Amino acid sequence: MDALLLYDSASDEDDNDDKTTTNKNRKRSFPSDQLKLPVKRQALPQLPSFFSPIHKPSSSSQDHQGRTRSKPALLDSWPTHVYIQIPTCEQIQTILGRVTTQDATIHSMISNDNSFHLSLTKCLYLKEHQLDGFADMIQKRLGDTSRFTISFAQLSLLTNEENTRSFLTIEVGSGYNELMKQLKLVDQVVKHYGQPIFYEPPRFHASIAWSLKKDPLENIIQNSPEQLMKDLAYIEYEVSSVFIRMGNRLVKIKLR
Repeated sequence: MDALLLYDSASDEDDNDDKTTTNKNRKRSFPSDQLKLPVKRQALPQLPSFFSPIHKPSSSSQDHQGRTRSKPALLDSWPTHVYIQIPTCEQIQTILGRVTTQDATIHSMISNDNSFHLSLTKCLYLKEHQLDGFADMIQKRLGDTSRFTISFAQLSLLTNEENTRSFLTIEVGSGYNELMKQLKLVDQVVKHYGQPIFYEPPRFHASIAWSLKKDPLENIIQNSPEQLMKDLAYIEYEVSSVFIRMGNRLVKIKLR
């Protein structure tokens, strides 16, 4: 069993606060002797969005499959994440099929585009006026780097910094050194914005499932067929792009 690694649980799944405008119609009653003929009124224009009340996302664990926020939702705090997309393959689908059918407390982390994320940052929190500058600096540093290939070597169990969730991950074997070069460039930008850099030493991985409990994931690792991981290790993935998710904004950086 690999040692547990502490890392941020916030993901491309924590969203920025929604802004909505609410209008309340209130009625007043008058004595009958004060009633006047109705006067036709023009509708007032809607107030700009910065006057709108802020509705914070629900913090109830019942709304998020038992998950809890690692940080409270704050105004003008945009969760930001730099990552590489990993497409699913038959071997990963087989692993997911085994884990999600054996235990209902284990949840798949496959995204809507049928891929997984390999992180190059923790979940960062930037102000809105910082977003464009952050993306531009990442673009300048990574845009001139060459694409490369990676493969995965083993299943492992990682947990977040609050010990509230555990993750079944596949760790990178081949391509580790190339990822380190990318990480050093990204860390330069992260430090420039006063944000925490990636974990040291880095264990590059893609999380494929999560659970509130460690035991079900440990059982999966111990009982997974050895041949399944050997087959997975033979599959190479070309890394040709890096993505930046900033709240509801997505930036794609193509490598040379």
